[in-house]
Amino acid sequence: MRAHADLVDRLSHAPDKSYRHAILVDYFRHAPSPDCGWVAAVLTGEIGLPRVGPAALKRLAAERLDETLFTWSRDYVGDLGETIALLWPGLPGGDLCIADVVQELIEAEKSTLSALVANCLDKLDTRERWAFLRLVTGGPRVPVSALEVKQALAEFGGTDTSAVEEVWHSLTPPYEPLFAWLGGRGEKPRTGGLPVFHPPVAARPIEESDLNLIESSEYFAEWKWDGARVQLVGLNGARRVFSREGDDITAAHSELSALILEGTVLDGELLASGEVRLFDILVAEARDLRPEPYDNRRSRLQSHLEADPVLKLSLSPLLAYTTVDDLKSYRSRASEYGAIGIMVKPRHVPWSPREDWLAWNIDDRRTSAVLLYCERMRNGTLELTLGRLRGNALAPVGRVRADLPEDEMSKLHDWISENRTDRFGPVQQVRPDLVCEVAFSAVDTATRRKAGLVLRNPKLLRILWDMPADAVMDISELTGLAR
Repeated sequence: MRAHADLVDRLSHAPDKSYRHAILVDYFRHAPSPDCGWVAAVLTGEIGLPRVGPAALKRLAAERLDETLFTWSRDYVGDLGETIALLWPGLPGGDLCIADVVQELIEAEKSTLSALVANCLDKLDTRERWAFLRLVTGGPRVPVSALEVKQALAEFGGTDTSAVEEVWHSLTPPYEPLFAWLGGRGEKPRTGGLPVFHPPVAARPIEESDLNLIESSEYFAEWKWDGARVQLVGLNGARRVFSREGDDITAAHSELSALILEGTVLDGELLASGEVRLFDILVAEARDLRPEPYDNRRSRLQSHLEADPVLKLSLSPLLAYTTVDDLKSYRSRASEYGAIGIMVKPRHVPWSPREDWLAWNIDDRRTSAVLLYCERMRNGTLELTLGRLRGNALAPVGRVRADLPEDEMSKLHDWISENRTDRFGPVQQVRPDLVCEVAFSAVDTATRRKAGLVLRNPKLLRILWDMPADAVMDISELTGLAR
């Protein structure tokens, strides 16, 4: 467990994605099999381990720890698992590896789970206990996506991420054929006819220099829909729904899987209404269309939908244009159509996971809100909860990461220390006197939230140190924008 604990600790404190990538590649290069396979499965959420709830952990703590010491320590530390990891009176020295621990957890009966957890804690040191407890209480909780894991595996094996993606869902943990191939000890695994994820064409933000190159004869223009990218795959009688990152989300969208036709791979955007707007087809009638240019694939997709109309599956319409001014006009009216901008796609380029498409989003809106709470996260970032006044009470409207220059961050930390009014574990409540300016793409209604709305994609721009809080308290401005 030492290597796993080191990995979790390093990932939790990595400042950005490039550091996390280097850490993962280094781990996969040096970790033994099947440890690396189980870790990959844990980080990507591909296995469901039995969870130990707070009540069970409290019972374990009551059996081994002094009640008063535990209570005081937990009040200070703020996290139940971390407190137990620090205070547990075990005698480290056992020879545990992550593969053994995961196997035991998978095979454990509910009645013996608590005893298994206590036995593992006895054999681990403080850092290993903390990583282990994170594992059994809901996963390692590190800021790493499934796509990042696959990108690291691809670099470790000297191949493309798309090659890893294409075999990933045909294998099961601990992925020994995959690691044998990536490590140069075996052939590339065969998919066995199972539905697999194909990394979609990526997009990059449009730049000023791109505007001079875009000609209507060479490009298609479409709406950039405000939804979630999905891929619908049907092969050999099986149906799968994948997210943009390649996660299998079929169980959460069973109503979509029932709509997928055999021998097809469709690419589109899942809207909040439940409708899927399709804009690409990668496979039709079990034939791979990826080598064909986009205009051919687009025509095949239209024919496919006309031949077999399916409720909730529709073709994303093309936007006729001849000049860049036409595109600017569409972009300015995007929100009227439930879109967040436009996409510009080259007609004659075959499918590739490269950034061949151009995204031209509408400009972010800006607003100001009052700082209510702040929380230091495990990865070292500071998260701020911002609010507005609704009725007679302040209500949170968004949560942003404090990503500011070093001198501003130092000033913010000092202000928080001087204006803290309460503390709830790692969360600090402050006097509602500090105003923050944020950018956001839209306002969504949220009936379960106290404010009744939430900012979409909020990003902290700056601290307005001299602005009085009562100048930005009222929530009516945001209510008028809510969708």
